[in-house]
Amino acid sequence: MSKKDSSILGSILKGAVDLTAGTIKFAYDVVEEVTVAGYKAVTSDTAKNIYKETGKTVGSLFRFNPPKEKLTKLNLVNYLTKEEDHIKDTYNSLLTNHLKKKYDNEKSYIKFKIHWTAICTQMIFGALAKSSPDEYFKMREYLEKHLNKTNKEIIRLVNTHYSPAYSGIGPDAASVLNYECFNNELSLEAIDEFNRGFAMMHATFMQGFK
Repeated sequence: MSKKDSSILGSILKGAVDLTAGTIKFAYDVVEEVTVAGYKAVTSDTAKNIYKETGKTVGSLFRFNPPKEKLTKLNLVNYLTKEEDHIKDTYNSLLTNHLKKKYDNEKSYIKFKIHWTAICTQMIFGALAKSSPDEYFKMREYLEKHLNKTNKEIIRLVNTHYSPAYSGIGPDAASVLNYECFNNELSLEAIDEFNRGFAMMHATFMQGFK
């Protein structure tokens, strides 16, 4: 991927570029289909085909399964606290293709899971603030309450690591994840794919809150 593409995607991730269909298409063509079709398409059976095509662009590492139901408070809590297959799939892909086997243990996975959940949470907060500002504070308070019951480290990471990454005042989310969980040992290909994937994640949540 060219430096220009990476810069655009980094700006999308940090919220500095409007998530128009044209901007997203510049980054990865197939995601425009998701944007045009809307959130229902993302959560329908046909979403598998859309994402399968997107995956050819994003690659085989990134796994993102958006909530299958409407983005209500309860469904988002379930997504952030109970759904884990996409996290395991991504982690296993990292171990197989991008990392040394020394990370193949329960402690390393749990740390990754907490960081991954914090990233998903920040993406939801950011998309909600942009798409439904009237609902933002109530929804955020609700989600924080339930996430703190699961693990207080999640919201701490959101506030100290991934909110700054999102706003552009700190390193991007992929770099933070790489440093915190993998001692900066992720391949450049993995970092590039995460940046594209996080942009796709943010775009999907933006559509879900409209």
